Amino acid sequence: MHFIHGFNTGGAETLVKNYMTHIDHSVFDVTVLCIEHFPDSPYEDYLKRQGIKVIYLCDNIKHFDSRRLDHRILNHIEIYLQVRKLIREVSPDIIHFHLALQKYIRFAKPKKNTIMFYTQHFDFSRMIEDRIQMTHLKWVISHYPTEIIALHSQMKKEMSHLISPQYIEVLNNGIDIDQYQNLPSKVEKRKALHIDENALLIVHVGRFDKIKNHDFLLDVFNDIKKKRPSASLLLIGSGTEEKAILDKVKRLHLKDDVHILSNRDDVNECLQMADGAIFPSFSEGMPISLVEMQAAGLPIVTSDVISEEIKVSNLITFLPLGNAAQWADTLIDHIERREEVIYDHLEEWDIKESVRKLERLYLERYETWNHE
Repeated sequence: MHFIHGFNTGGAETLVKNYMTHIDHSVFDVTVLCIEHFPDSPYEDYLKRQGIKVIYLCDNIKHFDSRRLDHRILNHIEIYLQVRKLIREVSPDIIHFHLALQKYIRFAKPKKNTIMFYTQHFDFSRMIEDRIQMTHLKWVISHYPTEIIALHSQMKKEMSHLISPQYIEVLNNGIDIDQYQNLPSKVEKRKALHIDENALLIVHVGRFDKIKNHDFLLDVFNDIKKKRPSASLLLIGSGTEEKAILDKVKRLHLKDDVHILSNRDDVNECLQMADGAIFPSFSEGMPISLVEMQAAGLPIVTSDVISEEIKVSNLITFLPLGNAAQWADTLIDHIERREEVIYDHLEEWDIKESVRKLERLYLERYETWNHE
């Protein structure tokens, strides 16, 4: 059983969707447990078409979408009860949970020989600051055989100092590299999306959240626009900060130059029609978007808080946050130099390889921990 909040189009959700696509269903009987629906997400329909078993516990809660205070209080309690009920009904041998869901695992108290897998999707320093979530995670580790999946070696080192689980493995998120072959031309895709085929198109992929730092991103694009008047910006994502982003776009008089695409299942095609990318996050785990951008052949400027293990080509430059003009100049120079793309172990980020490794871990841990 994979356990995740729901299938919006964030990095963790994309990873689980990819796991479900590529895992060997003749060996593994997999169910996905979600708390809520994301109606605009293409992933729900995709998984349904693929015949993947997905349980949305919100379907069992009568007033789940109600904003009334009494309903919200009852819903909070009911989520815990439904998680416990559904885990006990499915009775999985392995529960692989993602993001901050350990509190529900603790309440559910699955059967004692259940094997736990937990993937740390975001910067571990943020988990350290959340003492409640750390307490719940430590409880799970102390009561169940637990495999921790870290996204890079530094994350593994940080986690080992604090939680000392039985096992910590580094496992690349992975992308479907085949999706970056034989793509439609830039001109065709731009025409389909009503974007000027002659524009200098800059792209960003990520949910509209403060941690993604769209405020600085717009400052960088504003500087690019001053230097290259043909520039346009494509933002792929959605989220709570969309209004604030649009307000700043208007203040900077960039309304005609910024395009927003939400909940896309053609990100690979959208990336290949761009000329460059900006990725100025304050904090990240191991953002798969940066691997996708490199696979699409895009020059990228990204913040230096991100692990350099994400670098699989000569396309990416790491800079400190703060100087928008420096970011703009660096990206323009990188785009206009048109260097030959040189990849370095991109194949290690193939989702098919990541899934095969995960399958081996599932089987090895099941065999080991069921014979102890």
